[in-house]
Amino acid sequence: MFMRRSKTPVALLTALVFVLSLFFSLPLLAAEDDAFTVNFAATKLSPQDTVIQMDFSKGFDRQLENDLAKIHVSDKSSGQNITYSDYKYTNEGKQAEKVRRLELFFNKLNADTTYAIELDADFTANNATTLGEKQSFEFTTTAPEEQPAEPVTPEPEEPVVEPEEPVTTEPEEPVVPEPEETAKVELKDISGHWAKDIIVELVNSGAVSGYPDATFQPDKKITRAEFTTILVKAFKLDAKTDRDFTDITDHWAKDAIVTAASHGIVNGYDADNFRPDNNMTREQMAVMIVKAAQLNENSEGKQFTDNDKISSWAADAIATASQHQIIAGYPDNSFKPQGEATRAEAATVIIKALQAK
Repeated sequence: MFMRRSKTPVALLTALVFVLSLFFSLPLLAAEDDAFTVNFAATKLSPQDTVIQMDFSKGFDRQLENDLAKIHVSDKSSGQNITYSDYKYTNEGKQAEKVRRLELFFNKLNADTTYAIELDADFTANNATTLGEKQSFEFTTTAPEEQPAEPVTPEPEEPVVEPEEPVTTEPEEPVVPEPEETAKVELKDISGHWAKDIIVELVNSGAVSGYPDATFQPDKKITRAEFTTILVKAFKLDAKTDRDFTDITDHWAKDAIVTAASHGIVNGYDADNFRPDNNMTREQMAVMIVKAAQLNENSEGKQFTDNDKISSWAADAIATASQHQIIAGYPDNSFKPQGEATRAEAATVIIKALQAK
């Protein structure tokens, strides 16, 4: 009599081996999925409008300020450090459709020149993952465009005119103009405010006005559109249309924004977007006011307790503005660069910049 041997133990052993192999392979798969990587691309290479795009596999918006300090841009031939004029961080979508992108904007590069961008190995994602090793990328700006020679128009010869005998007229009695009446500003919410006299001076100049209810709202945050409009009026900038943005087509401040951008005083977040209704930050305000006043930028300014929080593209402008006593810090000697500026602060820096010209 033969007994039939069961195959159950063999089947169980095979299944156990499969499960164990899958278990030990999971950390390897997870490690691959957890890698923090970056891809570089140059989307614009004009020396006056260069855009470098970096797409990351993971977000780092909570580490943004620290990570910006770990980006180094330099002229490859001379090794000179280069500062970008602005940046934009994009965090959109999830999983396969996610976008974690950092764009750097440059507007004063040399033509036909190669530059290098390096990211430190400890560039860190939100989940504390790092790049692990230094990442680098090179790009070369385009050559300057040849400008057509302007035709030379000969000056017409001045006709020879025989001099006539001068006629002496009887002197007229001089007219003494009546003194102009100083404009009176009656804003019901600035009495006792620290910026009252400055607000009155700026309103009297015609650069800004109060609200229809006779208020100025000095402690209200000021938008990028509002500040730009006051700046254009205060500095009496000639209207220009060399630069435009797609997000201001129907905006009430379009003409002022286009004029300021054409004069090189303001930049957008990218080539198409100005974001006119965003509140103005103190470091953005410093950059714009230094450009409007045409002050020579330098890095020898006041040292604030939060200097390490100032964006690299705004550091020289803040130093220059503080050196000319246009912008001061707070009583605790901080600057609060990403803090949003108020209407009173904006009025103060504009009046002081006009005096510093």
